[in-house]
Amino acid sequence: MRQWWQRLSRRRKMTFSVLAGFAVLIVIGGVVVTRVAAPPSSPPEFAGPHPDLAAEGYVSHTETIFIGVPRDEFYAWVNDPQRDLSDLVEGTDDLPAIKDTENLRGNWDPNTDRAGHRRRVEFETGHYVAEEVLVDSKETFRYMIWGFTNLPQRLAISHAVAEFTYEVVDDGTQLTWTYSFQPTAGLVRPFLSNFVDGTMSGMMQATLAAWKDRAEADLQRA
Repeated sequence: MRQWWQRLSRRRKMTFSVLAGFAVLIVIGGVVVTRVAAPPSSPPEFAGPHPDLAAEGYVSHTETIFIGVPRDEFYAWVNDPQRDLSDLVEGTDDLPAIKDTENLRGNWDPNTDRAGHRRRVEFETGHYVAEEVLVDSKETFRYMIWGFTNLPQRLAISHAVAEFTYEVVDDGTQLTWTYSFQPTAGLVRPFLSNFVDGTMSGMMQATLAAWKDRAEADLQRA
């Protein structure tokens, strides 16, 4: 009887030790994840070259809207130097609003060719991305974003290429916005597809709708 009790006691101690070890690992893992997921303590420099464009494999989404304002007038409205990016992009419940931008290369003057100009975009969460203009004209504005500091996006997205096309239609503008995301690996493609079709599409729809309402109100009234 005494031997049986001693064996039972040893098993209980071993079980307790194993559970305690798991608990310690869980705590350590939680601390590591929290630190990795936290916003950076200082803004990234984004000094190196932007990622190379991929030949294929992007996950894309396109939104189109008609704006009842002539193209040149709308182009001047949306590229007003006094209009900050945070005033243009609509935040959603799933995507934080933009807090600020800082020019890293070039002055982003819309009266010049901004191709090659780069800036750091800061979100209200304290996370960042880099943004660089690839093509700049009244017909097409194409740019790349990369360097996500948000943990899920950093793990899933290599970079993204976005493009606005401004087409003259009757007395207005047909505005088309396409966002194309390159996954870091094939395994994350389903997650990225859900993000693009859900979170990004919602932001794009809200942003274009706001542009239409504001531009038509401002310019038609003028």
